[in-house]
Amino acid sequence: MKEPHDRLFRAVFLRPLAAAHWLRALLPAAIATVADWSTLACADSSLLTRSVALRHLDGLFEVRVAEGETILVIVEHQSKYEPASLLRLHEVTSALWRRARQGDRRRTRGSAEIPLVVPVILHTGPRAWGPVREVGGLLTPVLRAACRNAPRLVSHQPLILHDLATREGMEIAGTLSRDAPLIHCACALLGYGRHQPVDRVLHRVRESLARAWRDAVVRTGHEDALVMMSVLVEYVLTVGTPVAAQRAAEILAAATTEEVHTMAETMAEYLRREGMKEGLEKGIEKGIEKGIEKGRADTLRENLLLSLETRFGDLGAATRSRIAAADAATLDVWFRRALAADTLGAVFVE
Repeated sequence: MKEPHDRLFRAVFLRPLAAAHWLRALLPAAIATVADWSTLACADSSLLTRSVALRHLDGLFEVRVAEGETILVIVEHQSKYEPASLLRLHEVTSALWRRARQGDRRRTRGSAEIPLVVPVILHTGPRAWGPVREVGGLLTPVLRAACRNAPRLVSHQPLILHDLATREGMEIAGTLSRDAPLIHCACALLGYGRHQPVDRVLHRVRESLARAWRDAVVRTGHEDALVMMSVLVEYVLTVGTPVAAQRAAEILAAATTEEVHTMAETMAEYLRREGMKEGLEKGIEKGIEKGIEKGRADTLRENLLLSLETRFGDLGAATRSRIAAADAATLDVWFRRALAADTLGAVFVE
């Protein structure tokens, strides 16, 4: 999470409750209709290894289908067109297949069955994704032409792309305004917010904001809803100009409750008084003092566990207990170390 766009992506699109509606709208009907989306969950950490291919994976879900089978869904965030990322997704897919076969005790001798792995990219760049959407597109023009009449010579695992730089991508986001309003709001910010003032973007989706708040309170509890809104507040105050950010904060507050209003006003006031960078740091600190300290710690703890399990596999009871007992400041230090650490021990070094 080196930038606010990544932080917003992880806070919203890696939540199974919201991601289920998003993925169902994206995936081909043949897959979407057989999946039981109520079972969507972050993949079992035992599926992940310390291989280079899986080290920087953004997100991995699993969802059940008929007869106890499982589909794995890779979720990646890309802020620019990178054709080479398709090769990395292909490597991730192969690594998941190998790990699944090693751990599948049901497999009979001589069987080479593998699970279905579906790669999904959320593209939030300023321009539409380019022409390469499968590994075969990385071949040289001469080889692509030579294989045109022999497509089976090339791997054609397609990429499921949600491109927020296109009208089609934003239309897909619009269809989620009722069932997944949080996804709708995040898509609007990550798509339109790249070239429009954030207050104007939030004004367009203010009804979805209110619905997202109500849904979060009902489904996950008031505290989790407050943490969710703190991420949105932090985002709009980081990416917007001071004037636009203040207006955006007012829209957020009007769509939710007095607590979010207080948090937004506190952050906006520091932005006006201290400047963008220092104001955000003090505003977040002040907002936490207003009642979201525990929620922030829970979010940091969840993100740290996700990051460590993705990179290093199963953590063990001792490590989990240590993370569960840590305060927000300690979790923040560990999470920053986890982004670059080569070993699990390096994250917790004193």
